[in-house]
Amino acid sequence: MIRKVLIVGAGGNLGPSIVQAFLSTPSFEVSVLTRDARSKSFARAVKVFETDYSEESLLEAMSGQDAVVSAVGFRAVGQQKKLVDVAIKAGVQRFIPSEFGGDSANPRSTELRPPVFQIKLDILDYLKEREKTGLTWSVLVTGPFFDWGLSSGFLGFDLKKREALIWDDGACRFSTTTLSTVGQAVVKTLQHPDETANRFVYVASFTLSLNDILESLEKSSASRWTVVRTSGEDEIKAGQQSLRDGDLASAIPRLVRAGWYTRGRGGNYGDERELDNALLALPQENLDTVVSEVLRPSA
Repeated sequence: MIRKVLIVGAGGNLGPSIVQAFLSTPSFEVSVLTRDARSKSFARAVKVFETDYSEESLLEAMSGQDAVVSAVGFRAVGQQKKLVDVAIKAGVQRFIPSEFGGDSANPRSTELRPPVFQIKLDILDYLKEREKTGLTWSVLVTGPFFDWGLSSGFLGFDLKKREALIWDDGACRFSTTTLSTVGQAVVKTLQHPDETANRFVYVASFTLSLNDILESLEKSSASRWTVVRTSGEDEIKAGQQSLRDGDLASAIPRLVRAGWYTRGRGGNYGDERELDNALLALPQENLDTVVSEVLRPSA
């Protein structure tokens, strides 16, 4: 039985939703690992471990833990190998790496990813190679974080300008999950340790198109939005050129979105694979309700 959980990267975009999901489930004892405990505020029920990422400090934090959930940001993804090594030494049962995105088990989903994403695949291989130690793993495939992607503009919708960037005909479907449901999926994965061991766990709030999102935005805002159209082929070419120029800030968003907004790249895993929503008893969400909640702060 998994009861004690250590969350690494609890202060990022996703981390707070994971922490909250565990705090809402009384059967778990929650700890977080952070470089600077003074810079972040956590609920009183959360035990905080400060680390300089030395083996000694990591071992102190992981000793007695049943599971480690990594939600570290992109720049810290490479440090997960050390986390895995110490988790094994501490006798941790389950490790969930900071994947939370596209379907890395599908080569079509990874072929456009910039080389800097290779480290995520390396971590998966690293975990698979260490299954014989007794450490199990689960990778959560969530697609983009829907509410965060909508509010931040990362999905291509400018909420203040009421402007939508639509790729091609806007009808390509992709799977996406809200932050709260990702958090619940992590909790439920650890509540079903046998069914989720050493495999990809597929969850989604919605499998939809850019047109579906635009329709919901116009309905929820009671207004017509300006539509700017772009070509998937042009976006891919521009992203690849930015990559050659070393401009990752431009390359990464374009190439990541291409995996969602162009056909045949596995972004619509909710159509192609059996989701684990039922196994994990995840809530059924309503698109218009979620969109209205996202729009409310910017209204």
